[in-house]
Amino acid sequence: YVGDKYETEQKEIPYYKFVEKTENYKGTMEKEKITVKYYYEKQIFNLGIDKWVSNVSVNGISQGAQNINNKDEIYKVDIHRSKAETAEIKITYKIRVTNEGEVEGTAGEIVEIIPAGYSYNQEDNSIHWEERNGTLVTDALKDETIKEGEYKEIEIVLRWDKGEENFGEKENFVILSKIDNPAGYEDIDREDNNSTSTMIITIATGLDRNDRIVIIGIVQIVLAISIG
Repeated sequence: YVGDKYETEQKEIPYYKFVEKTENYKGTMEKEKITVKYYYEKQIFNLGIDKWVSNVSVNGISQGAQNINNKDEIYKVDIHRSKAETAEIKITYKIRVTNEGEVEGTAGEIVEIIPAGYSYNQEDNSIHWEERNGTLVTDALKDETIKEGEYKEIEIVLRWDKGEENFGEKENFVILSKIDNPAGYEDIDREDNNSTSTMIITIATGLDRNDRIVIIGIVQIVLAISIG
């Protein structure tokens, strides 16, 4: 009735966030119609992907690695020329999918494009990667819901193909594919749906580490004999 007090309340709308309301959201009933407006903003959906070298082993010995903070730096490994045909080098890459938006989502497929001179072996990997048209594809995260501010990680291990022809810079690409969310929204930033990790394998200059150890040992023996 005219003269009665009234007050309205906002509704919760999935995948929208409340922004503001008009000042007449409460007041006194009048004879004329009263229009109260509530404003909502569409939430953002954005999944991004990062990749970096998390470990490199040469003949089973770890050589150190990167982390997400220095992932854009070029990682370098030196191999002595004498070991170019025998060195067993395994590179482990960490792949992280992060929800930078406000709507939960899933990463249906992740596509890996490995450079020439690297090879994939299933026995080195804990998850399955399917070879498809010269690329590797996994759906390991398809059932993992990534909420706002959260991330999920997987790994891929590749081997360096022995030989001097495979020295040099190698760029490894990963692409976030078949992403989805319950709101059906488009990803607002496609530029962070791919990531590149660059690594250089070079021929080390000078003597090999083992050779140095042998020479030092011989010098020490000679000195000991001379002093004696």
